[in-house]
Amino acid sequence: MKNIVKIKLVNDCNNKLQFVKNIKELCGLDLRDSKDIVDRICQKPYIPVEFEILAGISTKETHDKIKYNLSFSGESYIDFEINGGTQWQREIKMLQLGVGERQDYLDFLKQHIQTNFGNSDEMLTFVLDKLTQEQLQETIDKIKY
Repeated sequence: MKNIVKIKLVNDCNNKLQFVKNIKELCGLDLRDSKDIVDRICQKPYIPVEFEILAGISTKETHDKIKYNLSFSGESYIDFEINGGTQWQREIKMLQLGVGERQDYLDFLKQHIQTNFGNSDEMLTFVLDKLTQEQLQETIDKIKY
């Protein structure tokens, strides 16, 4: 199985050079191919762009590396959604088949929401709509201020 990820920008990227360097390193591609991927990712309207990353790199590692390097290089704020990768594909297929404990589902959704902050409103709304009024009250009561 190929290690394919999808990235979709949520807002503009002001440091495309650093983004190209990240994609180059994560994919093992030459500069031109990496630039082509970044150009497609940055093209408006933003749509998810699929590409293959090196084996052994997880979706979370890819997200964290891009986020860290872009913020470290002076990118004040970049937000993007990412999913995919071999491990991610295995996990979601197993969960879709119903193979997994409750904690497996919770862990997967938690990681997905953390990794895909741009998509979190939709996901959180879906999940919170499943709670009863009493459960919502219990959740509010746990907020520390």
